[in-house]
Amino acid sequence: MGLLPVAHRFTVPTLIAMLARLHRLELLWQVEAEIERGGLKDMQDRRGHFYGAPITWVPGPFPYSRIVVGRHPGSRPQTRTTSKKPLKEFKQRQVAFIAGLTDPRLLELRRACKADKPQGIVDANQLIDAFHLWTAERSGATHFLTAEHALLKLTKEKVLALKVHPVEPSQLVAEILPSSVSRLYYRARLAIDRWYRPDRWHIAA
Repeated sequence: MGLLPVAHRFTVPTLIAMLARLHRLELLWQVEAEIERGGLKDMQDRRGHFYGAPITWVPGPFPYSRIVVGRHPGSRPQTRTTSKKPLKEFKQRQVAFIAGLTDPRLLELRRACKADKPQGIVDANQLIDAFHLWTAERSGATHFLTAEHALLKLTKEKVLALKVHPVEPSQLVAEILPSSVSRLYYRARLAIDRWYRPDRWHIAA
């Protein structure tokens, strides 16, 4: 459930965006991923997320609301993390929120992602990944798009019994387009679309 870097030539992510436009797959997104994306550099794009491909927003794994930002004295959470640099306030709030949840399935995913460290310290990124996996399972997603090798290995843990399959972009394309002929066909369609609609795939100077 993360955004991939913008590219100015053919890449697997652009092909995935094309497949989403053609309704060969459905991309899902949730508010915690959007909050996390807001703290990353060079992720603003006037075409919209993921080359402007259609994206379905899904609810969280349970109904909730929370404060994302705030400047009230003493309101900043102090969750202990492995991060060497102080986390930005919005990420501190996100980590504190997720760390306080006690759903059994989330706790299983936290352990599998190795988010919990000794002396009550958590790995912020692994903790958030566990929440994203939990959300993907609850939303009925079949695949979880990621470049994290640790998450890709989770499918081998039979005890965990993941209901969603973590895949790299190339793996996702291979599953949707199993034959080389179909991949060649859609790459050709993408090339044609890039020719006629360069604004869709490039940011004008």
